[in-house]
Amino acid sequence: MTLSVQEPRTILLIATNPKDTARLRLDQELRDIAEGLRRSQRREQFHLEQRLAVRPRDLQRALLDVNPQIVHFSGHGTGDAGLLFEDESGDAKAIAGPALAALFALFADQVQCVVLNGCYSQVQAQTIAQHIPWVIGMGQEIGDRAAIEFAVGFYDALGSGRSIEFAYQLGCSALQLAGIAEPLIPVLLKGESVQASAPTVPEPTTPITTAPSHIFNIAGSTITNLTGAGSIHYQEAAKPMPPQKAIPPLSEASEPEAIAPSQAIGDPKPGGAAPSAPQQVEVFFSYSHRDEALRDEMAKHLSILKRQGVITAWYDRDIEAGTEWAGEINDHLNSAQVILLLISPDFIASDYCFDIEMKRAMERHAAKEACVIPVILRPVDWGGAPFSKLQAFPKDAKPVTSWANQDEAFVSVAQGIRRAIERLASR
Repeated sequence: MTLSVQEPRTILLIATNPKDTARLRLDQELRDIAEGLRRSQRREQFHLEQRLAVRPRDLQRALLDVNPQIVHFSGHGTGDAGLLFEDESGDAKAIAGPALAALFALFADQVQCVVLNGCYSQVQAQTIAQHIPWVIGMGQEIGDRAAIEFAVGFYDALGSGRSIEFAYQLGCSALQLAGIAEPLIPVLLKGESVQASAPTVPEPTTPITTAPSHIFNIAGSTITNLTGAGSIHYQEAAKPMPPQKAIPPLSEASEPEAIAPSQAIGDPKPGGAAPSAPQQVEVFFSYSHRDEALRDEMAKHLSILKRQGVITAWYDRDIEAGTEWAGEINDHLNSAQVILLLISPDFIASDYCFDIEMKRAMERHAAKEACVIPVILRPVDWGGAPFSKLQAFPKDAKPVTSWANQDEAFVSVAQGIRRAIERLASR
């Protein structure tokens, strides 16, 4: 089922930023999308509907009331745990992929495209794409600016009468033109043919529609390795993919393999052997939820280590719905090689942070099982604390919020963590 560019399209813009999550610039994203469509050549063919502070029931009602062809989600994604909507009190409520897929399956006769403009939303995109022809998700964390640039490029192209595939390519191109090093994060899933390659910016003489794309078919199939070596590699000058052998149905195979943007780094030369992947270091965040916004900012400054495959980061928001949270925290606290103590008055006052997480972290540090790094977020008297003898960051243990430029503080923290990981690797 296809949607002609001559048909009117209703776009439902869903924005949700629960009060207990980091603030996002959703108002700017929605405003820029609307402005781009108002200026477009085919503006009369588009109708925008917005829904803010969306709860799960609000999404159901909007799909019933608006009858959209395109649904655009702006907000937080948490990987397997799901997309974050709001509960009745305005706090975060994670909705996992299977629940979203079941909902969209009921509207498969009308919805042609779903855009999940939230971090780590590729997991949900894969399940929704079993029912919807075109779905876009994010394979990794994506910053505010990158999310906005991609969305604006995507809808500018739709407004000019171009196809969804072209619009996706233009959105990826917009990231590169803006100098944003996140062009491989958006992933387009479609249900007619199997292809997998990186979105590329075509030469001026080459139509964008002919450029290979980071597009996956998951309708009745699973993504497989194109090289047979256990991972999918991108080439800067991508060539058309050869015909693939038949792939077993999704119900008979494992989940599609997620392809991270970091796989575009360090590709082997033609004819060369693929480099072996280094073992990743698990980093555990111990923090008070009152400091979540600072934790999220710090996580962004560790993104280069994640992209390089050096670390995997874990914190309690990664806990899946229905999981026993205390056991999950304990498991990761005992498996992490690096434990970050995010120190603030609320951390010191928290019985769980101080008496359970910090105590166990120091036990593992004393046994040389893990490296514990205190990160001073806000001014507090921490003299005499069990971690007071450890090297703290940022530089000179000056609290992050006391720096004139907090980005510089987080850079100091990230550099300290990198050095600690290098020491671990040299042991």
